[in-house]
Amino acid sequence: MKPIVVIFSQDTQFYLMLSHILEVDGFATAPVVAVDDALELAHSSSVGAILLDCRQGNQISEAAALLKRNPAIRDVEIVALLAPGSEDQQFDLIKAGVSERFVSPYVPRKLLDFLHETLRGRPGYQDAQFRDTVVYGDVEIDRLFHRVRIGGAEVPFGPIEYKILKHLVEYPGRVFSRNELIRVGWVESSDVDSRAVDVHVGQLRRLLRLHSSVVSIRTVRLAGYALNELSA
Repeated sequence: MKPIVVIFSQDTQFYLMLSHILEVDGFATAPVVAVDDALELAHSSSVGAILLDCRQGNQISEAAALLKRNPAIRDVEIVALLAPGSEDQQFDLIKAGVSERFVSPYVPRKLLDFLHETLRGRPGYQDAQFRDTVVYGDVEIDRLFHRVRIGGAEVPFGPIEYKILKHLVEYPGRVFSRNELIRVGWVESSDVDSRAVDVHVGQLRRLLRLHSSVVSIRTVRLAGYALNELSA
């Protein structure tokens, strides 16, 4: 399992934007809005870093001290992202012993480089340059040439199905909502109906049933879809 980067933010749009940047670069992400949520996730998952969205008046910096004192996340990197107006939180962040601080406006590449450097060597971590091919079960995706092989044979996929399948293979077992899959399959479109996702996932299911003896797409009621290996 990839090291998870937790985004501690009370702004949904900020989380969606930052999670997209991180996931394109190979990280898995998860949102939290409270210290207890972060601790619960750290107990049950492979969390590598927690990003604090520090803004004027939100005092999320106070969470840093609580998190750093908990032995369950002793090895988790805690990174502060400071928006304009939140400078008053810097002293608390330094006192808490956060791993790094990035003051807006910052270049996302610097944050990504920091995460790659600090999480390298953690279980599940892979450098981006070695991830041209991803494999799950008997499904193999060549991301450089946009080719899919299932059970050793190349199988043609339409562009939308390819994008969705690639994303599911990169994060096997994770449940993605229809809105999340819309952002994956239709990057430049904002008016795609969620029913379109069901149609394309249905086509993906049909192709997997025809060619794979190992992998299937699971429907999670009221939540979305996930890629899983078939039960023995």
